[in-house]
Amino acid sequence: EGVENMATQVKVAIVTGAGTGIGKATAVTLLKAGYRVALAGRRPEPLAAAIAESGVPADQALAVSTDVANPDSVNALFDKVKATWGRLDVIFNNAGVGAGAEGKMCEHTLNDWGWGLNVNLWGMIHGVKAFVPAMLEGGEPGHIVNTSSVNGFWASIGMNQSHTAYSSAKFAVKGFTEALINDLRLHAPHVKCSVVM
Repeated sequence: EGVENMATQVKVAIVTGAGTGIGKATAVTLLKAGYRVALAGRRPEPLAAAIAESGVPADQALAVSTDVANPDSVNALFDKVKATWGRLDVIFNNAGVGAGAEGKMCEHTLNDWGWGLNVNLWGMIHGVKAFVPAMLEGGEPGHIVNTSSVNGFWASIGMNQSHTAYSSAKFAVKGFTEALINDLRLHAPHVKCSVVM
């Protein structure tokens, strides 16, 4: 809501996890509303399919293979956006995985926990660290949107099913975003931040 009412100047957005689900729907909606959008994800095919679904001209979208768990990959995404459009207005840190999402905590390996935390939490932190400095320098209003989950409120999907590793990461995303809201309010009030639960 409200995307259609943006100023006449072309806005640029990055959407991670843009190949499926919430990320794909967000990217397609932004493209149809006239944004220039960098669609980021691990696999290029779903990104290309999302761009095709939007029906926008080729120069309005970028499909960039990105691993949000790797800060170098996220920095390369930012460099590509900056080189292509020279600005950034909105970041949707949406990429996420269900690693260790179900089952007993003691059955999840440390690799399950590591993968889930690296993508679901560190991916957001990498995005903010890579993208926000340019938003601060530009001095224009910007917005960061971090995707958590209902599991960032409730640490299970029902009393008879555990969700420990996934819920831990999503609670952390909620806390990180709430802290970031205050940080930006104090140091960069022109940049806003939201968390999607």
